[in-house]
Amino acid sequence: MSRVFRAYDPQSRREVAVKTLPYEYRNDLGFRLRFEREGQLVTGLQHESIVPVYEYGEQDGQPYIVMQYMPNGSLAQRLLLGPLTPEEALGVLEPIARALDYAHSQNIIHRDIKPSNVLFDQDGRAYLADFGIASQAQSAWEADPAISGTPAYMSPEQVLREALDERSDIYSLGVIAYEMLGGNTPFGHDTPMAVALMQVYDSPPPLQSARGVDLYAIEPVVRGALAKDPQERYPTAMAFVEAFRQVLQPGGDRPSVLPQQETRPASPESPSPPLAEAVPAAPPQRIAHIPAFPEVIPSRIRQPKPAAWHGWGGRYIVAMSLVSWVGMFLASIVAALLWGRAQATTSDILVVYDASGMAVVNLSGGPLDLSDLTFQRVSPTGQATTSFSAIEWEKAGLQPVSRLGAGACYQLLNPAAELAPLTPGEAPAKPDKCKVSQGWLLAGQPDWLFWVPEGNNQAFQVRYQGRVIHTCQISQDSQASQGARESCQFTLAGP
Repeated sequence: MSRVFRAYDPQSRREVAVKTLPYEYRNDLGFRLRFEREGQLVTGLQHESIVPVYEYGEQDGQPYIVMQYMPNGSLAQRLLLGPLTPEEALGVLEPIARALDYAHSQNIIHRDIKPSNVLFDQDGRAYLADFGIASQAQSAWEADPAISGTPAYMSPEQVLREALDERSDIYSLGVIAYEMLGGNTPFGHDTPMAVALMQVYDSPPPLQSARGVDLYAIEPVVRGALAKDPQERYPTAMAFVEAFRQVLQPGGDRPSVLPQQETRPASPESPSPPLAEAVPAAPPQRIAHIPAFPEVIPSRIRQPKPAAWHGWGGRYIVAMSLVSWVGMFLASIVAALLWGRAQATTSDILVVYDASGMAVVNLSGGPLDLSDLTFQRVSPTGQATTSFSAIEWEKAGLQPVSRLGAGACYQLLNPAAELAPLTPGEAPAKPDKCKVSQGWLLAGQPDWLFWVPEGNNQAFQVRYQGRVIHTCQISQDSQASQGARESCQFTLAGP
């Protein structure tokens, strides 16, 4: 959602990074509010391992955030050279974990922890960056489902759009640890949706080092952060780091603190040792039972819940579910093709307007081409007094008007009207039937206010491909600020 430039600040005599909102997103209220929210949020976060923000603001309509310049790139760039040693990984995890715990103490969930958001300064110290989709409350996620994250690093509850807490970030930190040690993320697939579903249903494959390093003792620690159930993860990011550090210490192949893990059942011939009993350091053995955090999980060891998809019966159910999904998918395609063939010549459009603005909503089941659509207000004698072409939305850098998605809308706002309070993540004056706004534009020229009555002009015409296809009436009530919204609906004739 942004572009970042390397710049020089002559006042402080230092190089900085300037983050800007791309031109094509300037008129998208959702992107602007997310950008501005990041500036406000990060300015209030003062931590040694969070990229410092020097200032944020706007100049000539361009929002910007000025940050400390990080000359040594990101962790994503570092991983292109290969995996890290456990000691190197610990050097990255610790400052990021401290930054996360601090953010969590401020009731802020990052929601996009990934290697490209871990940056290194001139001394190689790791910093946490990019709070663009961070939330300050669990409800923010539920109210804005379009804001998600990166599937390869999302927690299961993030994929399922459940209420989030700080343990979602701890899961993502566990994915980073896995990738730093093994060279790959736990789950990979050709499609993001498949990766997201693997986060929910699949167990991470065994952690194997591409550098020949023994990761036997570290794997249970990383799996503790990757538990599907948030309550079975570490309570804090630093608790994860401390367990990681402990196994790197001499003779520390058994961490003393780990969250409850799924265990391997012991054979009847060799019962498991008591919890308080130390596991011999040599030869190495996998830990059959692991003490839990007393403040999070009861001291009584819980029996691991068997996965619903284990066993032949479960596999059969999963297989039949997949067949059903594929069948429904193919059926939907066939239905869409048949419906599209029946509706190929008509496309329904709804125009909603009041004193504050107007919106063009696509009510049809497929994308529409508005390139030849023009609105004009007419006098009682039939003369056009004002005119607005839909192509102006595209000129403003919004998404192409040649493809207005099904259920989507474009909006034109009256700069002279007192707009209603703006809602984060939503464009102003968005009608209820508009599922998503592809962009909004201020009526910068008086001739564009075609839906606002002037004198005895009480109607505007809709022209498509040079001919009038509909006339929409304007009542006197719409002149009142925040008056009742009016609407008219018409059909675009196909080619």
